[in-house]
Amino acid sequence: MIGAKFEGDLPRYMKQVGETYAFATERGTRTATTRAKQLIRAQIAGAGLSRRLGNTWRDKFYKNDRVNARGFVFTRAPDIIKGLAASTVIRAAGGRYLALPTAAAPKVFAGKKVTPTNWPEGRFGKLEFVPRPGKPPLLVVKDLKASYSRADGRVRGFRPLTARQRASGRTPTATVIMFVLVPNVRTRKRIDPRAIERAARKALPDLIAAEFAVRRRRT
Repeated sequence: MIGAKFEGDLPRYMKQVGETYAFATERGTRTATTRAKQLIRAQIAGAGLSRRLGNTWRDKFYKNDRVNARGFVFTRAPDIIKGLAASTVIRAAGGRYLALPTAAAPKVFAGKKVTPTNWPEGRFGKLEFVPRPGKPPLLVVKDLKASYSRADGRVRGFRPLTARQRASGRTPTATVIMFVLVPNVRTRKRIDPRAIERAARKALPDLIAAEFAVRRRRT
């Protein structure tokens, strides 16, 4: 016959174990929550996005009765994050094309973003449509003069000829592509908060176990 006997105060021992587990659960959950928030912020920074957007991610911890501790990580900009976390197709609204500006196109004029619909023709010349079979069509401006940097001689931009330059016919000109016209644009997935959430859930049991072991050594 084999027998076993527990020596000591069993109720007291069980109470200590229960308190240790509750403490470990609380600490492990809090750590997992904080790490998830930090990792999402780091992911956003690594994608070249603004720190302000990263700071929209917050965490909230509910201690409850410790054993049922819960942590949440959320963003105050859900619509923006949703767009960055998915590969989406942007299509032209109310028209055939989306106009993608080239590096030569002016970005802002008179305090407004420049598009083909508000193109400042008087300042930069008339936009002309150039079809290209099998390729995206273009919007170009003809007869522009290159403007060069005095520091390094590089092209800074383009501008229309003056009346005198046009009359002389001796000033070199160029046709400059301002917009490339496409039916749609696919944006790539830039961040993956779901992957961080899955990693946090997977790591939680180990975090709780580690906190439990530390607490047991101290008691």
